[in-house]
Amino acid sequence: MKTNIVRFSLVYVGTCIAMPFMDLAAQKLLGAELPGAAAGMIPFMTAAMIEGQRYVKDHGEKPTTSGMWAASRLMALVGLVWSLLLAVVFVMVFPEVLAPLSSLPIIWMLVILGISFVLSILLCRLFIGLGAKNQLKQMARQHTRSS
Repeated sequence: MKTNIVRFSLVYVGTCIAMPFMDLAAQKLLGAELPGAAAGMIPFMTAAMIEGQRYVKDHGEKPTTSGMWAASRLMALVGLVWSLLLAVVFVMVFPEVLAPLSSLPIIWMLVILGISFVLSILLCRLFIGLGAKNQLKQMARQHTRSS
């Protein structure tokens, strides 16, 4: 499965930037906050699902299992790089958020980063498959309507 890294990156970064605004809107309109863990997962879920849908639109079939795993690893790596870059920008703008992390040993930060990478791979794999499956269903519905 060939992944369009530019499209994945644009969707991923756009979703990362939109998350605080969506959280603010949920607070104002619904009186509820989005779960904190969702902020880290939703960009991966959104971008991977779009890539799965796009693959089916371009090829007319579901990607292979090995192709989805390879794409998931690449997407997780790209997503984590973007997350780290966005975190650096965030810390430059709001340096006070770095204080709680300064007491954390570097080994724990590396462990957290490793766990995040593995979870990102799993999320991307799941949502590539879901996006592809949903696109195949939509194409089948369109085909039955037109015939």
